[in-house]
Amino acid sequence: MKLGFRSTFKSMFNVKSWIGWESISQSGSWIQSLFVAMLKKPSQSTVKETYAEACEKYGYTPEFLEQQKKGFLQASQVYFGAFCIGIAYMSWLLLKQKVLAGTIMVPINFMLFALFFRESFWYMQLKH
Repeated sequence: MKLGFRSTFKSMFNVKSWIGWESISQSGSWIQSLFVAMLKKPSQSTVKETYAEACEKYGYTPEFLEQQKKGFLQASQVYFGAFCIGIAYMSWLLLKQKVLAGTIMVPINFMLFALFFRESFWYMQLKH
């Protein structure tokens, strides 16, 4: 650590360290690289295999796929039921003028809907 008038004066007026210039420039370059990656045309996939080839490659039997499909359907039904209960509970809270509790139920319901959507999407993928 340097002592003296010059180092004290220099550290008092070091604007770059005040505003965190290194962090700002690093974040700016990160945002720029993300923006360029979003606008860049995706390259063609090198993997070209059919559904039957993929099933053979990973060893998926028709029985296994049916079991997976049934599991996805059951999970999506459970999540949909929980989502419906969450909507009903949120509505009841808002009817009772418990606005804060009702507001807290909004992200919970979004999460339940996202889980329902994921499972039903996977079910639809296996079905078709």
